[in-house]
Order: sequence, then structure tokens, then C-alpha cells
Amino acid sequence: VTNRNEKGEVVFYEGTVENITDRRYAEEALFESEEKYRSIVEESHVGVYIIQDDLFRFVNPTFCEIHGCTYNEIVNRMSPRDFVLPEDFPLVGESLEKRLTGDLKTAELTYRIRRKDGEVRTVKAIGSSILYRRRLAVIGTLLDVSKEKVLEEQLLQSQKLETVGRLAGGIAHDFNNMLGVILGNVQLAKINLCEGEQTYEFCRAIEKATARAADFVKQ
Repeated sequence: VTNRNEKGEVVFYEGTVENITDRRYAEEALFESEEKYRSIVEESHVGVYIIQDDLFRFVNPTFCEIHGCTYNEIVNRMSPRDFVLPEDFPLVGESLEKRLTGDLKTAELTYRIRRKDGEVRTVKAIGSSILYRRRLAVIGTLLDVSKEKVLEEQLLQSQKLETVGRLAGGIAHDFNNMLGVILGNVQLAKINLCEGEQTYEFCRAIEKATARAADFVKQ
């Protein structure tokens, strides 16, 4: 390209021109895609987390709500050990280690956490390993299943009570049959005895005890 300056001198310009339209479109598409998926994650009713170097590098609002902490309190400051109950952490720690070493692609765990306010909740986590900022990390989802766990325990307790009830009912039925045999034979024995005889009084005592036993079984 040539041009003349204010003095009338010819000035030469040399350079290159590159059409970056396609690249700009690609960058804008990537940005829109990232924004779209970030929006999905942010609005998800399931907790989402990324762990790297034993620290949470990203968590979504639902994850914060489950743990009772803010984003700034968790990210780059806290690790799973800060929330998981000590007795459950060996299971969680082993799973994280295996995913980071490649020995385990995905994992599904149920364990307990302690929120910031001290409340213990049961959560279910599903996670896998990814490359995050060019380094290996663990990504996963978290679901609060505390209510479901309580209902499950109540159902189990109800089933146990039902089983005990059936067992007790079966025993009562068999016991009533035995009492019936005793009572029937005592009443037959009394027919051949006279009131006032010692054996007759023995039979009456057996008859009364059998009747009380039948009432007890009915209760």
C-alpha cells in the first residue's frame, strides 16, 4: 500500500491481512455454549462439584444449600473431609483416590455429611474424573436423600413390626389350640367329680388359670 504524507513524499506500508471472521464466530459460539451449560449447572436442583488437589474448585448453588455454606466459603478453601463424617470418609477418600489414579472411571456412593449448622444429612454422590484446567480432577453430582433415608428406615421398621406381629399371631393361635385341649379335658374330668372333692377343686383351679391364659393371649 502506498500513500503520500503531508510533505508530498511517497510512503510505503507493508503488512498482512487475515480474515478472522470464522474464528470470531467459533469463539462466540464457544462462549455461548459455555454460558448455556453454566446456566444449566447453576439452576440445577442437583448439587454439582469439581474437586482438584483435595479442594473444591467449583460448586453450584444447590451444593452450597445442601452443605449450608456460601460459594466463597467452600471454593478453594474446603475439602470433602470438612463435610463428610469421619466414619464415612474412608469410603469417600478411597473413591476419590481411585478416580484420580484412573483405577475407577465412575463411582456412586451414599454417605453422611455434617452441615455448617451441625445438622447431619445423608447424600448420594455420582462422580467421574475429568481434565479441569489441563489437570486431572473429579466432577460429580450430589443429591440430598435424607428424607428418603428416613422413609426407608421407617418402612424397614414397619416391616419388622409386621413380621413380629405375624409371628406373635401364629404363636397365639397355636397356644390357644393347646389351651383349648387343656380346658376341654378339665371340663370332662369335672363331670365325673363332685363339688367339694379335692380333685374337683384342682380341676376348677386349672380351668380358671386356663381362662386367664386365654384372655392374656387375646390381648
